[in-house]
Amino acid sequence: MGVFSGLVLLLLVGLFSAAQPSATQAASLSIPRFYTISRISYDKWVSAHKDLPVQLKAFAADTTNVGYILGYTGATPKVSTFHVVMYDGSGQVFLTGRVRTLTYKSGYFTNYFDYYPRFPGGAYTMKLFVNGKAAGRTRFS
Repeated sequence: MGVFSGLVLLLLVGLFSAAQPSATQAASLSIPRFYTISRISYDKWVSAHKDLPVQLKAFAADTTNVGYILGYTGATPKVSTFHVVMYDGSGQVFLTGRVRTLTYKSGYFTNYFDYYPRFPGGAYTMKLFVNGKAAGRTRFS
């Protein structure tokens, strides 16, 4: 193998290694907070980032929005991902959130699901998946 071929091979190996998430950092990702919140709490948090939204487990019968907050530490910025899946009372997938990438090593992320004309009455479970693996859940009705 020539010097040029060897350098190209080393460069390619280095690029591949750099693109892979670190198993050490992925293992250190912790989710100390994951729960449902109201749209009002979501709006307050987004506008001020002062007090964390309070957990809400029982929503009004005519609700069209159910939010969540995710607190995390130890993420690999711009590499660690998560998504939320909502299940109905029978265990069937009701709504699926898109895969999102965590921007910071630690922080909070809030979002909400819309459903029109309104969420049907009943019990639901939100499951959190981080880097493709189950990482938490919360229940509400």
